[in-house]
Amino acid sequence: MGRHIGSAGPFDPLSALVLLSPAGGLSRLFHAGKEGRRHLANLHAADPQARLRLVCELQKFVKGAAADPAARAVLADERARLERVACLREAKSRC
Repeated sequence: MGRHIGSAGPFDPLSALVLLSPAGGLSRLFHAGKEGRRHLANLHAADPQARLRLVCELQKFVKGAAADPAARAVLADERARLERVACLREAKSRC
């Protein structure tokens, strides 16, 4: 896979991701921002399940040697965090 998503800087981990080149339906998740950069249209900050789906979708495009290692790391860390949140919510609902 090519280099489609890259890191733009620190903030909410997902807000740092920018679309470098369109790929297979990926453009629909991004909107044009300042300086022509395309940032994620919706970070789903208040909806962990939707955010996890978004992260999983983005991870499909950051595989291979050409992928941005920072973007890959951000998505892997965020996925792990969201999976822990889902686990804790599930455990809490059983109480």
